[in-house]
Amino acid sequence: MKEIIFSAIAEDGYVENLTFTGEEVIGSDFSGVDYKSLVVEKCRFEKCDFSKSGFVDIRFVDCTFVGCKFRSGYFKNCEMTDCRFDNSDFSDSHMKETVFRNSSCCYSMFSDSKLENSRFVQCNLKMAVFAEVKLKHCDFTDVNLSGADFFKTSLKNIDLSTCEIAGITVSDSFRELKGLRITPAQAQDIAVVLGVKFI
Repeated sequence: MKEIIFSAIAEDGYVENLTFTGEEVIGSDFSGVDYKSLVVEKCRFEKCDFSKSGFVDIRFVDCTFVGCKFRSGYFKNCEMTDCRFDNSDFSDSHMKETVFRNSSCCYSMFSDSKLENSRFVQCNLKMAVFAEVKLKHCDFTDVNLSGADFFKTSLKNIDLSTCEIAGITVSDSFRELKGLRITPAQAQDIAVVLGVKFI
């Protein structure tokens, strides 16, 4: 895998129409490369840099990314299934028609990103940071968002009714919560965010 990607970097080309299985890569710089029509299965990446890269029609299955960087990346029609992205950095990225399914993104950064028609399904996003993110037609289903940071991110018309939202963070004005869709049972979690004390 490393040789193929480094060859693409040298030639300013694409990595496309390939399948990678069981690879393990640590501390490599794969930034600035465009990836298209790949299947990546059971691979492990640790402290790798994919910043400023494009991912189109990519399928990640049962992969682990530990402390990896995807800053200023572009994702379109990608699927991440049974993957771990804990402590990874997706800041300033643009995601379209992208799905995270049964995956973990604990403590990951999505700040300043734009998410369009994308979904998180049965994922763990505990303590993830979504500060100043633009959410357009996004779906969160059965997601653990406890302690997640939505500072300056509008949650208007976002349905979190199936999610764990205890301890989410917003600004002092609480304007991010306007139009948020939750269940009556979740209202207590929001009341705590607002500073309400129950007797």
